[in-house]
Amino acid sequence: MIDYVADVVDPDGVDSGRGHGRIAARWAYGIGVAGAALLISGVVNIWFAGPTTRAEKATEKRIEDTEQKNTPAFTARIKQEDPGDFPLYVLDRPLSETEKKKLHLLVGGNRHSLAEPRAAQRYLRRLGAVTDSRSTAYSIALFSERKSVLSITDMHAKIIKCRKPQAVTIIDFISQGNSGVSSVYFDLAEVNGPARVSDVDGGRRGEPYFTSMKIDLGEGEAPGALRVSAESYKETCEWVIVAEYRNSQGVFKAEIKNSNNKPFVAVGIPKNYKEWWTRIPYEGGYWQICNPAEKCTGGPNR
Repeated sequence: MIDYVADVVDPDGVDSGRGHGRIAARWAYGIGVAGAALLISGVVNIWFAGPTTRAEKATEKRIEDTEQKNTPAFTARIKQEDPGDFPLYVLDRPLSETEKKKLHLLVGGNRHSLAEPRAAQRYLRRLGAVTDSRSTAYSIALFSERKSVLSITDMHAKIIKCRKPQAVTIIDFISQGNSGVSSVYFDLAEVNGPARVSDVDGGRRGEPYFTSMKIDLGEGEAPGALRVSAESYKETCEWVIVAEYRNSQGVFKAEIKNSNNKPFVAVGIPKNYKEWWTRIPYEGGYWQICNPAEKCTGGPNR
């Protein structure tokens, strides 16, 4: 390139017999013009590349923002927990005589053994019995794929509908001590009841959980987790959780439903049940059976 420029600037070159000075000048001209051409080319490239790069980055940003908007703020994975060793089951019909005899065989003579009560629970579930609201808890794991941080700052229960409890037979595996509790519970007798602290040992039971807590998600934050239950004594209610979350754009709300994308169900206890079975673990173990008039049968020799 330098030779070409030199030929243009000094076509006679060395052949004109002008000596070494002319040769040096010839190369100086060539280098100077070539350098100027490269500089101009670089400036032009930068001039045009700058807007192009900015446009590409703006396009990428718009695509990323659109993807983020189409990405749910967070997702919840729901799992109903094992009811433990001392739940309360309800059945919407009376037990048959055959079923009563079977249940009596599963009473368990050893008060320290949980094998028989567990077997009785499995049998009741086969009959269609379900746990009441106080014995039903859910594990909720919260995830977010958002690249920016968001914080869940409140939760409350939204009741979809309620009806009179249909339970006819109640089977109570009476607790012999403290059982596990959820992180939070919702009192469905309240309108838009907030998530309340369940822990009885910390002295905060009943306090709104999110007055001093929040759950941070997104931007690589670890998943959040809660154990959740609801209390509904007089009615059986379908309900969902409404979570309030905040990010850099403002405050928003999202519903959390059960794993089947249906509302949670909290089963109440009616006053007009037919029989209330209570497992008494003492004196060899037996079932005590009562009716609403508080007339009870059953004893150690039954």
